[in-house]
Parts: sequence; C-alpha cells; structure tokens
Amino acid sequence: MVDNENDNNMVNGNNNMVNGNNNVHQTTLTVDNWGADAQFNSTVNATTITLEDFTNADGGLFGRVSFNGNLTVGTFSTDTSEMTVEILGSSNTFSQRATFRNSGNINLGSTGATDSFTFNGGLTDSSVSSGTFFRIAGSFASSNDTIVIDDVVVRANTTIDTNATDNTGDITLGTITTDNSSRTLTLSTGNNIAGADITASGNISGVTTLTLADVGGTATLSGDVDVTTLTVGNTVANV
Repeated sequence: MVDNENDNNMVNGNNNMVNGNNNVHQTTLTVDNWGADAQFNSTVNATTITLEDFTNADGGLFGRVSFNGNLTVGTFSTDTSEMTVEILGSSNTFSQRATFRNSGNINLGSTGATDSFTFNGGLTDSSVSSGTFFRIAGSFASSNDTIVIDDVVVRANTTIDTNATDNTGDITLGTITTDNSSRTLTLSTGNNIAGADITASGNISGVTTLTLADVGGTATLSGDVDVTTLTVGNTVANV
C-alpha cells in the first residue's frame, strides 16, 4: 500500500492487490510487475507516474490500475503491457503530455459522470491492441495541444476542447461509438482558430447529438455518420 509522502515509490508484486485508501503525494510513482489489481482510492499527486511490466505470459488482459480519486500528475505514461488503466476521479490534471501505450482497456471518467480532465501537453493513445476499448466520459481539455485517440467509446455526455491558439490544437479520433446510444458529443478546437482541425477517420454511431463548435479549421468525418442530430457551427471552415 502506498499511503504516505515520499520522493520515490515503487509498487511491485506478484498476484496480490494494492488497495490504497489514503492520499498519495509522490515525486515518482511506479506501478511495476503487478499480478492483479492496484487501486488508489483517494487523491494522488505525483510528478511522474509510470505503469509498466504487466505482461501476462498466458495471454489476455492482466491486471488493472485504478485511480479512483482526483489525480494530479506531471508525466503520465504506460508501457505496452496488457493492463487496464482507469482514471475515475472527478477532477484530473496532467501538466505534460499523457501517453497511453498499454494494450488493455483505458477508462477515463466514470460511466454517466461529469468528470473533468485537463491535459496541458495533450493526450496520445498509442495502444495497438484490437478488441480493447478507450472509453471516455466527461470533459476533456488541453491548452492548444493535440488530442489523439484511436477508437473511442463515449459513455457520458462528453466534450473535447483543445482551446487552440494556433493551428497545432487539433483533435484526431478514429471510430466513435457509445455505450448506450444516448450520449452527446461536442468536439471543439475553441476560439475559432484557422487551421485547428478535427478529424474522425472511422464511422460514428450511437451518438444522439454530435456538435462541432468553435472550430476555425476543417472538420473531416471520413466514415459513416449515423447520429440523431449533427450540429455544425458557422465558424467551421470546411466539413
């Protein structure tokens, strides 16, 4: 269990569970070579968080790391292990780019919730495994940084906004689906900045209302768009 204030801490084990109920304040927090679930049930504040070495020799998903309280972190990264990563606090802030490489599921935000995520360096989904999910719920913002997610499952009314100040604040998504066909999704690059674009390369389905708001660049929807309502703001340069 990690429940104190230290400069560095590694959680390392085999076929055990970490269940931390106290606040965690760390410079470096590494969850390494874990055989089951690691749960952080209160506030976590760290300069660097690394999740790694969850490979299951028998194949399949292996282990779950859950941040159930609010998370504040500088650098957050995972390796390509077959673990599930959950960040479910109501308010979560990343001061540098967050990169998810794990080949298990990624759950950002609780189902039906209004959790908030601020990525002050952007967000990258680099996972390459098929048959797993990148689930989002709540509000996702960056500070003129790209947000890149491959296939995404929307499981609450959700907004993604890069707050662009120049043409680097793009949103790039793959296929978009929902968990129950009653979710709304708003995509915004904010501030009507020319060249700040939105791209969805896959099909979009299950969304009741898809809104493109305050987009000064081009919105490219390459797949089939099967939504109840599509709302396109008049600032969008091209669709």
